[in-house]
Amino acid sequence: MRTWTFGGNLLVSLVVALFFVTPAQLVAGGSEDAAKLEKQLMNAAPMAVVKNATLLTFGKDGKPMVVRKGTNNYTCFAPPSGDICADQATMAFFKAWQMKQDPTPGQVGFSYMLNGDNGASMTDPHAKGKTADNHWAVGGPHVMIVGASLDEYPKGGTADPTQPYVMWAGTPWAHLMVPTK
Repeated sequence: MRTWTFGGNLLVSLVVALFFVTPAQLVAGGSEDAAKLEKQLMNAAPMAVVKNATLLTFGKDGKPMVVRKGTNNYTCFAPPSGDICADQATMAFFKAWQMKQDPTPGQVGFSYMLNGDNGASMTDPHAKGKTADNHWAVGGPHVMIVGASLDEYPKGGTADPTQPYVMWAGTPWAHLMVPTK
């Protein structure tokens, strides 16, 4: 699989490819690879989440490799867009978004990006980079909630990093961004 985008940022074939990982690609790394990746991801989510999560990395061919199979329902990885730890429901949401399909209704998911991100369009889920009108913003530390009711939260292209806001409002992939400190 090739590189694809997450809100304009490179996310290296992860979510879609994760659903198509072959047995030969499972646990491709050793304990040294897992320890190195775990150290890199340690601040992306609470320590207990990272320590028990499935850790993914990518080969030179862009294919995902599980360097450690986890015991919780989180998958953590470190794409260029920012370190992330996402639960299974969020991974399914990411897959639907990447395939331009509607996410499963009523499936609420949670993910951590406590190291922040490197930027994304607040209005265009498939933007590949900043433009004059796609409201590009770099997010600080945050969590994302997908599949929940978003009616009472601010929407629009300009994010206020001091309060929760809806990213990609008006699309099937709208989700809540909750800044953290």
